[in-house]
Amino acid sequence: CSIPLPSGTGNICADPLFVDMANGDCRLFFESPCIDSGNKTLAVGDTDIAGNQRIFGAAVDMGAHERVHTDFIIFGRVQGHGKLEPATAIVPIGGSVAFTARETISPFRHFLKNGTIVSEVPSFILPNIQSDVVITAVFEPVKWYVDASRPDDTGNGTSWDTAKKSLQAAVEDSQDGDTILVNDGLYGPINTNNKAISIQSVNGPELTIIDGNGVQCCAVLGHFPEHHNTVLAGFTLQN
Repeated sequence: CSIPLPSGTGNICADPLFVDMANGDCRLFFESPCIDSGNKTLAVGDTDIAGNQRIFGAAVDMGAHERVHTDFIIFGRVQGHGKLEPATAIVPIGGSVAFTARETISPFRHFLKNGTIVSEVPSFILPNIQSDVVITAVFEPVKWYVDASRPDDTGNGTSWDTAKKSLQAAVEDSQDGDTILVNDGLYGPINTNNKAISIQSVNGPELTIIDGNGVQCCAVLGHFPEHHNTVLAGFTLQN
């Protein structure tokens, strides 16, 4: 299953219909052309990459994941800081699922069904299911606070009074969409791993410094040229 179409019997160039390629979920939707499309003689082992039965159905599925359900799968997602119950559901045609979004740090915003807003209340029933669906509970982004004058990182980081001491501690607690506000001071190196976050100094680069101490890169924001999700603004990078 590749573009451009490679020569050879059974090869295809159709959309494989992954559940959520952007977030690394390469399981197959129920209408995927990769289901039962592989060559049984090339299937090695009894399980797929997730430990599920392989082969399930008429033939092995193309790819790393075997679809092992004839019913529909409702894939749960959380965007921001919160919880979704249930995380995943398997239902027959025409069935329904009740979802509950539970707040932890920030307020609930809305539910998305396959990327479209369907409810702005934290309890939602998905009725008359006729296909696989991705349900996402979206929570408000969080502002994190960092202050080099703090004694340590034991604060929860959600206010200046409970600010983190180190930048990296706030980075690790943050999720996509969050903002990290940084007070004046000298800070150690950070690695954000391409998180879609904004890290901003309060008073500019003259007073807010990341120091590599001559041995480390001050700020690793990603690992590939296409990694550009993190915004770092208002800092001096030295040594």
